[in-house]
Amino acid sequence: AVALVLLVGAGLMVRSLQRQLGVDPGFDPKGVLRARLVLPQQPTLSPPQAHARRLQFIEELRTRLLAIPSVQSVAIGSDLPLGGSSNAAFIFVPDVNDRFRYYRHYVTPEYFSSLSIRLVRGRPFTQADRDTIPKVAIINESTARRIWRGTDPVGRRLRLGGPDGPEVTIVGVVVDARFRDLTTPLATSEPDVYFAMAEASTRNLHVAVRSSLPPEQLATAVRREVAAIDPTIPLFGVRPLAELLAQQTARGRFGS
Repeated sequence: AVALVLLVGAGLMVRSLQRQLGVDPGFDPKGVLRARLVLPQQPTLSPPQAHARRLQFIEELRTRLLAIPSVQSVAIGSDLPLGGSSNAAFIFVPDVNDRFRYYRHYVTPEYFSSLSIRLVRGRPFTQADRDTIPKVAIINESTARRIWRGTDPVGRRLRLGGPDGPEVTIVGVVVDARFRDLTTPLATSEPDVYFAMAEASTRNLHVAVRSSLPPEQLATAVRREVAAIDPTIPLFGVRPLAELLAQQTARGRFGS
């Protein structure tokens, strides 16, 4: 009887692990180094001035990282898949006259291509997406299916916060990238909405550097380039992005 209980428990654990290992994360972590940093507060600057200063730092950092030998692409955003720091808010969708809680992600134009998050409809962000009216956004596939039910959402409008909030135009749809975990059903998960970093920046930055070399070999060079811009800004959470994905199944793999 005890052996039967152990066998059933082991079978359920292995099946659960198999389901986790079979989940498509929606991005490719191989060859990507991830790092985090927080830009200093600048209370003497107005919000537009602080935004411009952050964009200047982001562009200089991107240029410097791309100049490192072996680096193929650089993504900078307010968060990365499975990296934590996702920020939630509310959107109002006039097409269905309803409000939804969603997760917002501020990203640079190269974000999707660098992480291999595939665009399935519309267009990605470009350098021209800067101070546009209305602002632009990209949503994930689950959000498109959940709200528009098969209708093309590109060109549709959203409102931030509520019915009277700022208007945003959807310009693209990307595959579902797992930002929080590998187990939450996408059909019921809160929408993921991406905004152009040039239109709404943040002090908390996640950097992803894709290289032909092992990610561990890039850490020193990445730290050096950040210090060259501002030596008072420390990097933390410097690790291969693949480790964040492996961490999601670590307990199940150890148990099995």
